[in-house]
Amino acid sequence: MAQEGSSSKVMLKKQKIDPLLIFIVCLAVISYGRIYFLYDIVWDDNCWLLAAYTSSNLDQFLNTGFYELRRVPMGTFLYYLLSLHKATNHAYLIWHAINIIVQVLTPLFLYLFLKNLFKERQALSFFIAVSFITFPLDYTLPYLAVMSYRIAIMLTLISLYLTVKAFAKDNPKYLLFLIALLIAGVSYYIFMEASVVFEPARLFIIGYVFYKKGTERELLVKKAVIYWLPFFILCIPLVLYKLIVKPYGIYEGVYKADFFFFLKWGEHKKIIKILLLHQWKVLLRYLSDVKILSIVLSVFSVIFSFLMLKKIFTIFKIEKETDSAAFTATKEGGPKDKLRFSIIVLIMGIICLIPQVLLIEFAGRETGYGMNSSHFIPLQIGYSIIIGLFLYHLYIFWNLYISKSWLNLILSLILGAGVFFNNLNLDTYLKSWEKQLKFWQAFTDRFPSLPEKAVFMMDVSDHYFFDATDLDNSYDLEFILNLLYANSDKPEDFRRYKVLALEEFKPEMADRFRCNQVNEERLERVTHFGKDALNPCEFIIVYYRDGKLMVNREIKKMFPDIPYREWLNSDFPVLPDKPVAYPLRYKLNGFLDDNAL
Repeated sequence: MAQEGSSSKVMLKKQKIDPLLIFIVCLAVISYGRIYFLYDIVWDDNCWLLAAYTSSNLDQFLNTGFYELRRVPMGTFLYYLLSLHKATNHAYLIWHAINIIVQVLTPLFLYLFLKNLFKERQALSFFIAVSFITFPLDYTLPYLAVMSYRIAIMLTLISLYLTVKAFAKDNPKYLLFLIALLIAGVSYYIFMEASVVFEPARLFIIGYVFYKKGTERELLVKKAVIYWLPFFILCIPLVLYKLIVKPYGIYEGVYKADFFFFLKWGEHKKIIKILLLHQWKVLLRYLSDVKILSIVLSVFSVIFSFLMLKKIFTIFKIEKETDSAAFTATKEGGPKDKLRFSIIVLIMGIICLIPQVLLIEFAGRETGYGMNSSHFIPLQIGYSIIIGLFLYHLYIFWNLYISKSWLNLILSLILGAGVFFNNLNLDTYLKSWEKQLKFWQAFTDRFPSLPEKAVFMMDVSDHYFFDATDLDNSYDLEFILNLLYANSDKPEDFRRYKVLALEEFKPEMADRFRCNQVNEERLERVTHFGKDALNPCEFIIVYYRDGKLMVNREIKKMFPDIPYREWLNSDFPVLPDKPVAYPLRYKLNGFLDDNAL
């Protein structure tokens, strides 16, 4: 057995390309590659893209909320990212290409980081990396406004990888150390402030590197702290700034520190459910919307995984022999070493996970499914480490009782399930886009042109894709409406039409659904563009259900008891007689069929 293990090691050394890297890349592409079929933006992206179109420069864009939010670097990144929509006809391809690259590189660097940290456990690094892909906590891949979060996590892993490489040899490589420090700073100063919470994990990792090098116990803590101190110092200005300078304007009070968050058992329960893959159960509600391609890719991933695992089983074989022996050993030291190592990995996973959970709850960030799952992006590293460690031990245990083929099949089915749910998630976005296209087709049929200026109130009930908003959200409606009926892309002319969705009228405002005299009843709302003073009796009100669209008096005639009936005394608005050319309409079509709109 020893000779077989030695020959396996020689074979691995001869390999120029790590087959596990290829496996990880392919699994990520199969899981997320179909985002290229989506030509939609979601949720806040509509607001920021509207802001990009109405801003003639970066300062104007930042003044639509990023100054108030205290996120100028992130706002700068989004300005140039979203401005691609104006600059090129291929914005969606560029955006999705960036998304795919990040989704591939992140688990790749997670694997490389752990492979260098736990040299004796390559299989463990593999299981953690594929767990990152297979069991995501974030289901907001098309959401451009949180792309910065994903980039921050990727940069964090690159920084951790370089940190390990810097201290891997007897003589520290200070250039790698400085690059790791720089990348860490870019991660939390530009893309996501919350990535500073990974610094305790970095301290633990540096300590572990020196521990594996045999550093004497009395020097271990000292060395780890000394080399970690620059990262700690780098965090201090940002942490102080976030604590002292509070959001203002429309974002006043958005981050409310809750010192008693630990008493909110409902929030704890929600997070625990999500960590236990409850989102898979929620996604099954949308099983009827699954595309054939999703099923094909899932089956393909099972076959691909089975064949790849069969080929790369040599890599696992070395660890199988070692771990099986340790698992069954009776001599002192074998099982203890294995247990000690597992505890170390578990502690690292906890250090990467729990502080992020505490930060979310302390800052009062909303958590949940759909769009709200974006707040779980920072949790993904620690979560993957814990899940991967669990799968790794299942692999070791099952290896004692079942054959290699059955073991490969079980692992392949687990990975295939993850691929299926990742693609089902993308199917919900594609379905949402289809629903939106149907609405805008009905809208443009009734409104081949629009008055010079108008305010719309849209009653479009379209709750779809768990906890996400599509047609019932003002941002979504207002951006697309202005894009469809824009005379030009000049910032000062772009936002000619304002839109309120019925969702804006909260239950506590229901008593204001009346308008007896035009000059006495006015509505005010605060937006990213300032205050809007609106007269409800001048609204063009649109009601849409199941493909049928009604306007103003048509609604009142059909639904005489509707809450906003006092606003429905106008006829269908007078539209321009001559056909109007709308030069930006093609941008909504993207690469869809020309007949879509």
